[in-house]
Amino acid sequence: MASVSVAEEDRIIYISSDMFKIYEHGLNESDGIRLQKKIF
Repeated sequence: MASVSVAEEDRIIYISSDMFKIYEHGLNESDGIRLQKKIF
C-alpha cells in the first residue's frame, strides 16, 4: 500500500518519487492499480 495525493477535480493521482521507486514494479503491472480511500 502506498500513500498518494489526489486531485479529484482533475482526476490526477500524485505519488512521491521515493514511494514510486519502492513500488515501481507493481505500479507498472498490466493488472492496473486498486485505489482505496481512507479518511483519517
